[in-house]
Amino acid sequence: MPKSKFNRYSLKHNLLKKVSVSIDFDGLTNVDEFINALKRNELADKFAAYRKVLPPNASRMGTENRAYNYDGVFINNSYQEIKHLFFNYTGQDTKDNVELVLNSSNISILIDCVDYKNIDIYLDLIHSLIKRLLDIDAFVKIRNIGIRKIGAFEHTKVAEVFKVFLPEMFTMSEHIPLNITEKVKCLRTSYDDTLVFLEQYPVLVNLKRLVRHLQDPTTKEHKLQAILDIDGHIEEKALSQNMPNTSADDVMNALKLTNEVLFETFKMAVTQQYLEQHGCI
Repeated sequence: MPKSKFNRYSLKHNLLKKVSVSIDFDGLTNVDEFINALKRNELADKFAAYRKVLPPNASRMGTENRAYNYDGVFINNSYQEIKHLFFNYTGQDTKDNVELVLNSSNISILIDCVDYKNIDIYLDLIHSLIKRLLDIDAFVKIRNIGIRKIGAFEHTKVAEVFKVFLPEMFTMSEHIPLNITEKVKCLRTSYDDTLVFLEQYPVLVNLKRLVRHLQDPTTKEHKLQAILDIDGHIEEKALSQNMPNTSADDVMNALKLTNEVLFETFKMAVTQQYLEQHGCI
């Protein structure tokens, strides 16, 4: 069955470790008013805990808005200002660890995938937050939207890893015969591509692949791990051209489009065997 027949609802196996959804915006006059409105309404039954997070070094201005390193640690240096962190997610019956981070120019949902089913409930939450944001301040302008997903699979046998991921996507042929000994603690090989999907909005995709050898410090057992990191976003110019009068529904549609592009990219990187084994049509 061709890969095109599989959609994100038909796949019943999850490789994802981390997911983030991020919205950048300008023009919010009073972030405290926005936060207080969310506490009383949209977030009242979604999170059990909240705290303000002060920047680690207020004298240094960060330039990176959001990033994951390859060990799955989320790094958010958004403008080095006070962040409003909501955690202990209670919105759905899920084991996923979900956090919401807001400041005067960014909304981000960060998901550690434990029992991840799909992104829909988190996009619905973003939709409600954007609606509240636009209702509170008519001068808000959406500057960038993005979704990032990091998946991984590891096994002691190389062949098992590449029953999941396509070897040619990870350019592993020269490393497969490598004889790993105890003197080799970790071997990392990474590849980056930038793609553009010309849909209703041009969706830019940063596609990263990493292969590394892991060794258990106790048992000395070696595993090969393949990591797929897909970051898709729509930039300000494309958003302005396609939704001059921004609405929450416009943002939601753009996020759904980005998510579908990420799934199509994911299918490019996995094997036909994996899709047929874990998908149902």
